[in-house]
Parts: sequence; structure tokens; C-alpha cells
Amino acid sequence: MSHVFTSVLHRSILAGSVAVCCTASLFAQADPASRVARLNYLSGSVSMKPAEANDWFGAELNRPFSSGDSLYTDIDGRAELHTDVAAIRLGARTNFTFTALSDQAMRIQINDGDMYFRVHNLGSSDAIEIDTPNAAVNVLRDGVYRLRVDSNGGISFIVVRQGTAEVNAGGQAVTVNPGNSLLVSGGGNPTYDLGQAPAEDDFDMWCHERDDHEMRLASMRYVPPTLIGYEDLDANGYWLATAQYGPVWYPQTVPAGWAPYRFGHWVWISPWGWTWVDDASWGFAPFHYGRWVYVNSRWGWSPGPIVVVANAPRPRPRYAPALVAWVGGSHWGVGVAVGTPTAWVVLGFGELYTPPYHCSPGYFNNVNVNNTRVVNTVNITNVYQTVYVNKTVYNQTYVHMNSPNAVVAVPASAMASGQPVHQQAIALNQSQIQQLQPVAAPPVARPSQFAVRARMAAQPPAAPQHAARFAQANQPPVARPNNAAFSPQPQTRPAYAPPVAAPQNAASKPPTQYPHATQKVPTPQAKAPKLEKEHKPNK
Repeated sequence: MSHVFTSVLHRSILAGSVAVCCTASLFAQADPASRVARLNYLSGSVSMKPAEANDWFGAELNRPFSSGDSLYTDIDGRAELHTDVAAIRLGARTNFTFTALSDQAMRIQINDGDMYFRVHNLGSSDAIEIDTPNAAVNVLRDGVYRLRVDSNGGISFIVVRQGTAEVNAGGQAVTVNPGNSLLVSGGGNPTYDLGQAPAEDDFDMWCHERDDHEMRLASMRYVPPTLIGYEDLDANGYWLATAQYGPVWYPQTVPAGWAPYRFGHWVWISPWGWTWVDDASWGFAPFHYGRWVYVNSRWGWSPGPIVVVANAPRPRPRYAPALVAWVGGSHWGVGVAVGTPTAWVVLGFGELYTPPYHCSPGYFNNVNVNNTRVVNTVNITNVYQTVYVNKTVYNQTYVHMNSPNAVVAVPASAMASGQPVHQQAIALNQSQIQQLQPVAAPPVARPSQFAVRARMAAQPPAAPQHAARFAQANQPPVARPNNAAFSPQPQTRPAYAPPVAAPQNAASKPPTQYPHATQKVPTPQAKAPKLEKEHKPNK
């Protein structure tokens, strides 16, 4: 663990101990994180291993990633993930894990392979650390970073195109500035080669093309810059202004009978529990942020308010596993000949989301007011008291109970096994819908095994015995120190800084190209997809 993290860790433990003592009587559990990652692109053979699974499975788009989740790209694979402050792209034969992903810190373990890492909108209290088998890289500023790791050869190669990084290995810390690179070789007593960044390769250029495309999107005008999943909206829909809801995004092509939370499946992801994974390529942001509205006989998505705070970062959009209300009751399922059903309804504009898991009053407030326009804040307090203190169900009539296909019911067994919802949906008549009442949570217990529809898939090779991890997973990441420098939040990617000369005390002549792995990483066979042109919203 780097000394930047360690120095703050002791202060955090002390402060945390006091805080725990003061609040333990109020809340027995901590709030879940509001930060996740989205798997939004893959090509070739890409596998995932959720924290709760024992095996590797074929990766699926729109899957939320959290602490402990792993991703592996095979010989022909590439993958891309987004968090609120980073775009992460993986080349072939890359073994990647989120060892921690919290509201204050992101820790990544990369044991082998290539990773491109673009950081944006990094807050003063955010901490990002990338661990390799022989080094820990602390990202200190917004910028563009590239890592190549070869555990067999015992090397970590760090390139800083923009930004600043501090690399810790063998008890030493080295600052890597824009235009520089650092080659760390060996384990317990590594050597350093500090010098100029190498020329960009095909993987760099592919990543830049993806970055440039994202920064030209019209959707950036209507959503916060840290909202995850806006990248696919332009190519799959259009924006219109409405007097009642503000900017609304409408999907362009959907199947017959489409409604939100109807075409996809449920998976269990801790600590949130049941989480929606949508089938549509664009189906992340509209199902984990904002609210759906039904306007002029069509479904549209309202992203929620964009809060502008002078001289301070804007609040991070608050992720939710699924913005629905669970409904049921003791009699509504009578006559449904499929066993015990479970049902939900799409939440409408301004309606409160009551998470079916523990949360504090602050979390409950933020996950609502940052996702929709809630006028009566006293109402939020009353609802929290009713649901989480008094342990009773908050009764309300949902606006979409009468919207087309907005109430969805499936057999509980179909939900538990992750089956496609639209194939298992139960036809409900109006009489059955009118009998539905709000319930606290779906009547489907946590599955005993990880439910996944994907096939078994390739897994990364076992790490060499000599490649000891620099930072252990059981060491919690802590907040970035307040005096750590961070760059202003750029609206566009700045031009690359020219390479700077290597310092005179560099250990040896730096490499002029990316070092080859012991077994050369092949170029993925699949070509990068052709990016859509910028969509201009209708005026």
C-alpha cells in the first residue's frame, strides 16, 4: 500500500472508530456505495467473475461491477468499463479486478495485460489506486494513463500522457509527470527506469477514438458529467424539451409491447440485492438513474436535476439497482396458475424510491433528490420514518399503474434464476392490477448460487507464485489527502502535452516502446466498432 494511502489510513481509522461508536445505535449497517462501474463494451472472448461466484462466466453488457468483481479478456478480447470518474479500457489477455469501489475510493488490481485509464472530474476527496504484482500507482489528477503488466517477466510499465501519478514499489515512491513513463522491474527490491513516454500504439489510438466520440455527444448537455451510461444514448434515441419534466430522452427503436423493466433480467448483486440488467445496448443510465415518464403515448426518460454548485464539484448521481416499486399483496395472485408471482411497477417522475435494503436518512434523501424532482422534502422524512424506523409499508398510488405494460409480474422462480422477463411475464388484467399493493421487497429470497444465463467461459491463468501483490485486498482504501493536488475538471480532453526529457538521475535509458510481455500479447482479431456520428437533438 502506498504511503499516500497509509498516512491517511491511520487518521481514517481513528475518525471512523469514533463515528462508529456514535452511530452504531442508530444504524446497524453501512450504506451501500453510490458508485459502481458499468461494462459497456466487449469484443472477442471476455469473462467475468462476480465477487459472489466461484466460477468464470461469459461477460454481459450493462452488468454493474462493484468491489470484488473481476474481468478477463482472452487472446482476442477487449473490454470497456465506465465509472463516474473514469473510462477503463482493457486490451487482450488482461486480468482485472475491482478490489474496492466505494464512494471515496477506487482500487484496481491488474495482474497481467494492458489497461488504458482516462480520469475526469476527480474530486479532492477521491482516491484511486492501481495495484500490480510489484507496484502501486496512485492517480493524483485528471488525465490519461496507460499500464502494461507482465507478472511472468516481473515488470510494470506505467505511462502518463496527461495528469500525474505516484508509483510506489519496494518502499520507494516515484512521481511520474505528463509525457513520462516508468518501468518497474523485479519484486522485493525493484529497479526503476524513468523516461519519456513511448509512441502511441494501436490500442492507444483505439482508446482515443472512443474518448473523442464520448466528448462530442449531445447527451452531455442534459446529464451530469459523472452519470454512468450516457455514452450510448445519442445513437439510440433523441432528446426533446418538455414543460413538465425538462429534457426527456426517447428511445428510437424498441420491441413491440416494450416498457421499462420488461426486457432484461434480474441478478443478485451485494450489497443492493436484486439488480436489473437490461437487454438494450443503451440500457444502463435510464434504469439506474432518473425516472421514466409516459408522454404523448410514448415512454421517455427524465435524467433528473443537474445541480450546479459554485466553486465545488457537482453531487455525484446516486446509483440505484432498479428504480421500481415492488407490489403484491395476499390476494392479487389468486387465479395466476404459475406458482408464487412477484411484481413491480415503474417509478414515475417525483415518486420516491424506497430501497429494499438498509439505508440511512442521508442516503435515502440523496438517492431520491439526485434522481428526480422531489418538491416536498418533509415527505421524504416521513416516508423514511415509516419504512425504515417503523418497519411498515408506505402506501402510495403509483402514476404508472395505468401506463401500458408498466406493471410486470413473473413467477418467483423465473426471477430467482435470472430468466428473461419478457419471456416469463404473466398477463395481468385490470382487475388484478387494481388489487396490487406496495410491498417492502420482492418475495424472492437471495439465490443459494449465483444465477447467470451466460455460459462458462475462459478464465485467466494462475498468477506465478513469485508475483506477490503489492497491496492486499483486505487493506481498505482511504480518502485522498486534502492537500493532494488535483486538476480542474475539464469539459473536453486537452491536447496531449509534449514529452518531457528524462531526469538526469534516471536509473537507465528508458524504453522507446511498450515492453513486450514474456508471451507476446496478440492484437485482438475483432475490429473496433464504427462509432456513430453525433446526434443533434430536434429543436
